[in-house]
Amino acid sequence: MDIIGRKAQLFNVLRIPLAPAILVLMLASTTVVAMGQSQSHPTASAEQSAMQRGQQALQAGDLSRARSEFEKAVRLAPKDAAAQAALGWVLMQFGEGDGAIAHLRAALNIRPDLIEAQLTLASVLAQQGKLAEGVEEARSATKKAPANAEAHRTLARIVSNSDPGEALAEMQRAVELAPQRANLRDELGTVMAQQNQFPEAEKQFSEALRLDPSLESVEGSSPASCYDCATPPVR
Repeated sequence: MDIIGRKAQLFNVLRIPLAPAILVLMLASTTVVAMGQSQSHPTASAEQSAMQRGQQALQAGDLSRARSEFEKAVRLAPKDAAAQAALGWVLMQFGEGDGAIAHLRAALNIRPDLIEAQLTLASVLAQQGKLAEGVEEARSATKKAPANAEAHRTLARIVSNSDPGEALAEMQRAVELAPQRANLRDELGTVMAQQNQFPEAEKQFSEALRLDPSLESVEGSSPASCYDCATPPVR
């Protein structure tokens, strides 16, 4: 099988979209109010300390410690959407899908605008075979945040088997929104290859390699299509 054929088989619609680094950024962006409150509320201060330790553990790649700290944060402040979302993501990394879904839904009940949590929820639902629910969450995210490339990418992954045409359109939109992201171009090329659009696919692969030469490694060949296979996303 040639390289484009191999790449067409590598598109994994069920990878979780939130990468650790992006999860950390999301958590940081949701702590400003709580940090202000912590000056007068000891419980809030303890919860924020747990959140910060959890973020540090994520950056160090220590999921077990991150889980412990986020569980503590949720016990101290169950109404903190960031804590609920973070614990949901970490639980998914341990294969605890039901627990992940519960905490992600809790986060969204508190903050419906937390797009990263909604995208993670969409992917977790799809992983559990609840494709209709996953599609619903992903579509909702694209409507809430139409300029979010990751929302369109997530929807493309989930519908890639049921609606290849929509998957292609969503990946094209993701690339339009973030043309400098090599991994998005690589995935668009993979979707195109799956649909036998080989010349167009090759253009996307070539541009992906131009943007990020490190993509050059799939079974010893190039270009590559596993930009983030080894990284549990939350982008």
